[in-house]
Amino acid sequence: MRVYFLGAGASKSFYSTLPTATELTLESLLHPFTYESLDQTPPDNAIEAVRSFAASKGLSETQRRQPLEEILDVFEGHRYEYLSLQFCLLGRLWIADHTNTSLLKSWLGRVRQNGDTIITTNYDTVLERGISKLTKSPDSRPMAERGLLNYGVEPGLLMPGYEKLARDAVPESITLLKLHGSISWSYCANCGRAKLHPVYKNEGMDALAGKQCDCGGELSPILVGPAKKQYEHPVIASVVNTASRRLQQASEIIFVGFSMTSGDEMVRKIVTEADAIARTRQVILVDPLAERLKSVYENIYGKTALNVIAVGWQEYLQAGHV
Repeated sequence: MRVYFLGAGASKSFYSTLPTATELTLESLLHPFTYESLDQTPPDNAIEAVRSFAASKGLSETQRRQPLEEILDVFEGHRYEYLSLQFCLLGRLWIADHTNTSLLKSWLGRVRQNGDTIITTNYDTVLERGISKLTKSPDSRPMAERGLLNYGVEPGLLMPGYEKLARDAVPESITLLKLHGSISWSYCANCGRAKLHPVYKNEGMDALAGKQCDCGGELSPILVGPAKKQYEHPVIASVVNTASRRLQQASEIIFVGFSMTSGDEMVRKIVTEADAIARTRQVILVDPLAERLKSVYENIYGKTALNVIAVGWQEYLQAGHV
């Protein structure tokens, strides 16, 4: 089985406005111009609340330009300010669908035909947008009902209307495992079930704003990180469990735009434990900075299995490697 493991660099290859982990800074969230080209924008008071809080904490220009995960602990214990930061983060991760994604769609078609698996740490909905275009004629049904993808989640965790997104619910669906959740997912702790919207841009925002579940419980976003990553959420734990099993079965893994930093301890753990079982024969690292990253991957897979290709994701696909 082939597994694709996609990081932020893969999405950015198609949508340049999307940030990588190092580009996702407090500074990038504080300026309204950041959101000018985006369809989704945070409330103005959210930006101002984060700006005022940063000033009150005396965060220097250097700190505001650091990756967000390095300064996120400053927001601990400040519920309103952290909520405002989350609004800004979700706004930053939404992108308008104006890019030519024919190459992405062609690749996803092959993924579906071959029964490959995609694992990603990205919150965005780039892959879902590509998957939605795989049908030849327009389909008016909601994407959650079209049987094109499954999120690797146990059926009992899904609200009515989302059953076809459950693990193995539709045999020919693309398995898309989002280890860190999605900007379009929400969860109700009261009934213990989730709305896993594939592409609805407002779901995470609605949950942050206090939208209620049909059962009367309060919805919350399903997002991991970007700092002190916690994987105990029942939906995330189910996804991670499925990802672990798929990695254990992988004969080939292609990592794209994923730097495997020190903050990715859980990812290192599941890929290392899976490799001890699978002994994956071939591991490919696709990234313009692949030479700089290869030692991290060699520590997990060894030098023999690893093949480094220092190009971007679009260039790799255009070259016909997959």
